[in-house]
Amino acid sequence: MRTGGIAVVYRPGRAGTAALAESARLARAEGRELSVLALAPQDTDPALCVVYTEAFNEGVRADALNELAEARHLLGDDGRDARYVLLLAGRDPTLESWLAAERPAVVLLAGGGLRGIGARRRARRLRRAGTEVRLIGR
Repeated sequence: MRTGGIAVVYRPGRAGTAALAESARLARAEGRELSVLALAPQDTDPALCVVYTEAFNEGVRADALNELAEARHLLGDDGRDARYVLLLAGRDPTLESWLAAERPAVVLLAGGGLRGIGARRRARRLRRAGTEVRLIGR
């Protein structure tokens, strides 16, 4: 993404759908590139279930890829030129590192529900690093 794009971390649900819609609106209104991200945490230090770690990680990757496909579907024509990015823990940069390298103008995070607690913490960290963050669906 060129400096100044719009990035949204998509996750299924009302808040995620609202964040996706707002990111598309901003990108369209301001003529900015849109990047849709999905995060795929991985179990890199299995304590007890060594046998199932690979299957678990593969399932998480598949879910994240399905989330990106869902985002593409929800965006419709607004997502035709968007960039869809899977950030796989342990392989790809962290979200914070990716944002520091790509330097989007605005990052949108879904902030609703219990999962929103993590989004609010992440938003505080990103803001301390100088990123403009908008929590959607608080």
